[in-house]
Amino acid sequence: MIIPAAENLHLLEENGGVHIPLEYNSNDKGTLFAGSIYAGAVMAGYRLAEEIVTSLNLTGSIVAKEARIRYFKQIVTDGFAVASVSALIIHHFPSCASFPNMMRSLRPPEWSPWVTER
Repeated sequence: MIIPAAENLHLLEENGGVHIPLEYNSNDKGTLFAGSIYAGAVMAGYRLAEEIVTSLNLTGSIVAKEARIRYFKQIVTDGFAVASVSALIIHHFPSCASFPNMMRSLRPPEWSPWVTER
């Protein structure tokens, strides 16, 4: 699925994550714009959710219900967002029947997108 807002920010899905180019997403300080970092992180998490739902042959809509982000430092190059689910969570909810409850119960840091310098 193509996300028009992601196209406008030139966010590129590659290698299991989201590339956030500084060229199109810089702020007045010459660093990666916080809103673009946020968008890339949410998109990486959304794509991971899509992969998990597809792999379990589930149907329905995926909606980002809540998202929070902390910025630890300025990013002065392109960024790359990656999302992961804690292995502990997968261990506790191994069956397809448990998956919807697991997704509702996830809280950071169990469902974690990360953005790093490229």
